[in-house]
Amino acid sequence: MKWATKQSKSPKAMARRFFKSKAKNFGLKNATSKYVLFVDSDVELTRDVVGECVDLIKRDEKIGGVIIPERSVGKSFWAKVRNFERGFYVGTEVESARFFKRDLVEKVKGFDEDVVFFEESTLPQKIKNWATTLRQE
Repeated sequence: MKWATKQSKSPKAMARRFFKSKAKNFGLKNATSKYVLFVDSDVELTRDVVGECVDLIKRDEKIGGVIIPERSVGKSFWAKVRNFERGFYVGTEVESARFFKRDLVEKVKGFDEDVVFFEESTLPQKIKNWATTLRQE
């Protein structure tokens, strides 16, 4: 535990955390599509999820983002615990939209680059003044 605490406070670890928001904003600036999807490196998407998100967002002009439910997979005890934990996030600000109308994300100036943790939850909070988010089932 001592090593993990020391590592999480190291300048190198902090730099990696700050870089996530900057990297996502860089992707946003280079996007040319009508919609953007922000996923982390440990996320796997189902085959039709992007098409389903597009369909949902096209249905109602007031929808600016779509929450894609996350599930932890695996058979280990900790994978099951993590999946159980995620159930408590449903309907809270921890469960964040990841699929957005690009112009809306640009309007709110993307991710807050000063936020180190949970940067994905700040973007939907900024957007909720302009549009609603919808949870994909």
